[in-house]
Amino acid sequence: MLEGLGRLLEELFGWVVGSTLLPNQDFSVRQWALRPALFVIVLVIALELLIPKEKRGWNKQHLLTFTHFVMSGKVALFTFITLPAMQWAWIRFRLPSLHLDELLHPLAFMALSLLVFSFIDYWAHRMLHRLPLLWHIHKIHHAPAQLTWASTFQEHFAMTLTSVPLLTASTLLLGVHLVPPWGSLYLLVNYLQHANTAVRFGWLNYVFALPEVHRYHHARDPRYYDKNFGGGFVFWDMIFGTYHYDPKNPAAEFGLDDVPASWWRQQVEPLRWIARDLTRRPG
Repeated sequence: MLEGLGRLLEELFGWVVGSTLLPNQDFSVRQWALRPALFVIVLVIALELLIPKEKRGWNKQHLLTFTHFVMSGKVALFTFITLPAMQWAWIRFRLPSLHLDELLHPLAFMALSLLVFSFIDYWAHRMLHRLPLLWHIHKIHHAPAQLTWASTFQEHFAMTLTSVPLLTASTLLLGVHLVPPWGSLYLLVNYLQHANTAVRFGWLNYVFALPEVHRYHHARDPRYYDKNFGGGFVFWDMIFGTYHYDPKNPAAEFGLDDVPASWWRQQVEPLRWIARDLTRRPG
């Protein structure tokens, strides 16, 4: 009986952290614990617990963030289907590709793909802020008044539906076989940049989009509305004049007031806002 209960709890845990719509009977905590992503998460959580920027008690925002964390895995199922499907179609139908993964040295290809990926990610992020219809979708990510490592999961489901095909296509245009192995680095920066930690990263803030830099992007202060769009690195922000970092004047207040405080409404309301704007007559 205890063995059956243990297995049930393991499947439930697997559903919480996994990307399946139904509990996965083949889920193994042992195998899951060996994933590099878990090491990254544990490291960032440890920084929040040991060196917090703000000491916080439990509140409703934590519950909302946890809901986003759980549901993001279910939305990510789209990613696991789309990535191999797009790669298969690219090869099967001989869609345009430079095949640089075959022509260049692996390190050169990784460097080039990083530049292309980060460039597209940067401009896609800027468009999310510049175009009103896209901002309705993206503003869900800017809603939290308290940032934590898991704030990266607080998004509207349409973010994944639009970003995954775009970034995948950009990679396949370069090469259809080799997958650059810098995903863990991007993942680490992505979790760190929202973390509630007081760690000072010094000169690294001029290379990566770490917390001290990325907090300006989430700040309520209008001076920072068009700052720090880089998702992993900051060099495109520096090139295009959107980089900001001032250690003596850190970002202090975050969040938006016009976003509902429930996961379900945060998924539905942006669609209503978009429909309202599309049907609104001039004047």
